[in-house]
Amino acid sequence: MNTDNTTQSQISQADYAPLPVLEGYRFYRFTGSDEDYENIAKVVNSRQGERDFFAPTDADEIKREFSHHGASCDPKRDLMFAEKDGQVIAYCRGSEEKSTDEEKWDHLTILNINPNYWEQKLAHIMLAWSEAQASLRHQTHHAGEAADYCYHCLEQMPDKMALMKAAGYTPVRYWDTLIHHLEDIPHFPMPEGLELRAAMPSHYRQIWDADQEAFKDHWGMHETSEEDYQAWIDPKDYFQPYLFQVAWDGDEIAGEVLPWIAGPQNEVKKRARATIGDVAVRRPWRGKGLAKALISRTLNALKLLNIKEVELVVDSENPSGAYKLYESLGFVFDERGISWRKPLT
Repeated sequence: MNTDNTTQSQISQADYAPLPVLEGYRFYRFTGSDEDYENIAKVVNSRQGERDFFAPTDADEIKREFSHHGASCDPKRDLMFAEKDGQVIAYCRGSEEKSTDEEKWDHLTILNINPNYWEQKLAHIMLAWSEAQASLRHQTHHAGEAADYCYHCLEQMPDKMALMKAAGYTPVRYWDTLIHHLEDIPHFPMPEGLELRAAMPSHYRQIWDADQEAFKDHWGMHETSEEDYQAWIDPKDYFQPYLFQVAWDGDEIAGEVLPWIAGPQNEVKKRARATIGDVAVRRPWRGKGLAKALISRTLNALKLLNIKEVELVVDSENPSGAYKLYESLGFVFDERGISWRKPLT
């Protein structure tokens, strides 16, 4: 049980919202103690049976992740725990990013509650606190600039869908997870003049830059920083450059497919699945069949590693026709995620 509640000194600061009150619960802010990291990991791992659970974690992994938040999130200000009967059963964390396509700030809430303790009243209060914290932070640092509250959830999670509707959020974008079962993988030749090269550490920056450039005009993209790049290359389970398929035209990257295999997630969910994180083709090389060639090579390479299925997430309104491309390659619908928005007040 964390008893270091520094609420009084923190509330005096301009961008700290007061903590909520709910009978039977105790709320307190993140302090940076080892116990705090352990409590976050416990709450995350308690959700292993939930449909949107990613993978088991531990305190060290959480601490490494938090070290790369930079200015987007100050955990001591933007993270709150909920404790019941002396046990931490939930936390919520807010972060902000500047949208590149709409020139506004997106204030995102991540809310994790042990499913054994889920109740709509608790979820509403924690979400409301995150909104209040985002609003105060925005007024202090970005007064006069447009902003939204943001939340993401799966369509197949009725409790979270009900939470969003009751809180006045509107669905603004749909994200479909597509699955390829690695049967009848089509073959497409590499466009003439391009070659595949293994991804070396000296290539990482160029691979990152090519990815950011290819997606800069897509919905939901945000300004990135050196901190974001360092977080991307930081050693972790899902940074697996030995799986990358990168096509080069001389010294220029033409396109890339960046997959990973989430081993811990596969163990928990008893499956052998890989994820394609990004399919990026830079403008001068679009319309030449490069995406098809890279994806087919990725699927074949993963099949050789005894992977049984490959997933990717696609914007249902993707302007480049990606959805039809993936369907033509044999991907089929699995589930839908929703991006929710509400104007910040």
